[in-house]
Amino acid sequence: MGRRDGPAIREARDLLLQAIELDPLDAATYALLAQAYSGLAYYSELAPETAFPAAEAAARQALEIDPTVAFARAAIASSLTSFRWHWAAAEREFKVAIEHDPDNAATRNLYGIMLRNIGRFDEAIVQFREAARLEPLSRHYHRQIGTALHCAGRLTEAVTEYRLAIDLDPRYSNGWEYLAFALARLGRYDEALTALATVARTDRDSAKLAAYSGLRGREGYVEALRRDGRSSLEGLRSTPPGRYVSDADFATAYEWLGQFDEMYRRLARAVDRRDVRALTFDCPDNGIPLDRDARYAEIKRRIANP
Repeated sequence: MGRRDGPAIREARDLLLQAIELDPLDAATYALLAQAYSGLAYYSELAPETAFPAAEAAARQALEIDPTVAFARAAIASSLTSFRWHWAAAEREFKVAIEHDPDNAATRNLYGIMLRNIGRFDEAIVQFREAARLEPLSRHYHRQIGTALHCAGRLTEAVTEYRLAIDLDPRYSNGWEYLAFALARLGRYDEALTALATVARTDRDSAKLAAYSGLRGREGYVEALRRDGRSSLEGLRSTPPGRYVSDADFATAYEWLGQFDEMYRRLARAVDRRDVRALTFDCPDNGIPLDRDARYAEIKRRIANP
């Protein structure tokens, strides 16, 4: 699961299920299975109403076998925040998990995600930094620090953290993409376009790389987002039947295309389904801040008070 992409997490889920067949009394394996199910929701591989109840069931099975497995509590807390949107209850579970196992980087990361999603950015940064201290070679935790800094408007610091993540893995596409967003917010559009081109090159996407050719400045950056939006929309519409497609991913594509009515319609549907990606829709933003209106305020109200 360390690769943190949909297919890798799906493979990890399947391997963990096989491990449980061999040893159905291993509490740690159930806790990891809970993490895998949550990851499948985060990466739009599984519908939230399927993934998170499965994560909860696996975590509770872990605790039934061994009540001392603190990460199982963190997995329950993650479901409470990412799907149930019961913020206070989730925080209580996270604090218990950290009290019993303060050196678990994954728990610190999940708690940081919750804090970031409810706008407590400084506290989120503390948790992400602790995760990075515990696992200093993790590109993901440095990217998480960068994301919280980015959401807090501390853009220069965010760029530094994104670059640290990329230094750990120069082929880290997410790191380059988030770096592009922060650079664009700083008005450094040509550097942002270079970062986006690096994403395309890393992903071996020659069509996208060609689409960026010749783009310059703010207008070029906005055009790059539009082209990415069109490409993303085509991919989402061609998803095979039976596979989950996130309305929040559709909303992002429509945002990049500047089709805001459709964006809000899809985002509202994502909130209806308790899609975890609705929580991170504009945090961090893509470098062109969203022109918020009453519909946006209503969506944020529904998330804060489910």
